[in-house]
Amino acid sequence: MSNWDKVRRDLEPSVREIAKIIENYDYSVKSADLTDRKIRKKLTNEARKAKETTLKITELAYKDEESGVVNSLKEITDDIDVFINELDIKRIVYKDASDKLLKKIVKSDLLLIKGMDILNEMLRTTYEQTISGRPGDVVRKAAEIRRNLGELRSIFSERGENV
Repeated sequence: MSNWDKVRRDLEPSVREIAKIIENYDYSVKSADLTDRKIRKKLTNEARKAKETTLKITELAYKDEESGVVNSLKEITDDIDVFINELDIKRIVYKDASDKLLKKIVKSDLLLIKGMDILNEMLRTTYEQTISGRPGDVVRKAAEIRRNLGELRSIFSERGENV
C-alpha cells in the first residue's frame, strides 16, 4: 500500500470533503504535482476574490474620507498580494513523501480552503454592512481579517517541505 493510499484511508472524511471542491484530489506519486497546482489555484482565486472585496470596501471608505479605515484595508490588500505571491512560488517535494508529510498536507489543505471561505465571508459581510450604511467598527474588523489572513499564510508556509 502506498503512502497516499494509507493517508487517504486514514483521513477519508477530510479527503472526501476536499475532493468535493478539488476534482481528482490525489497526492499519489503520479498526481501529486497536479493536485498541488489545483489547490494553489483554488486558494489564489479565493485570495483574488478577497482582494476585490477589500478594494470595494476601500473605495467606499475613501469616498467617506475615512483615512484610518483606508490604511487598515490597504494593509489587508498588501497582505493578500504577498499571499498570492507565496501561493505562486511555493512548491512541495512529493518524491518519497512520507505518510506523515502527506497527512500534514491534507490537513493543511482543508484548513486553507475553509479558512479562505471564512475570510471571504467576513469581507462580504463587512462590505454589505458598509454599503448599507452600518459599517460598525471597520478598523476592528479589518484587524481581525488581517489576523485570519496571517494565520492562513502561516498554515500555507508550514504545509510541506519547500522545493
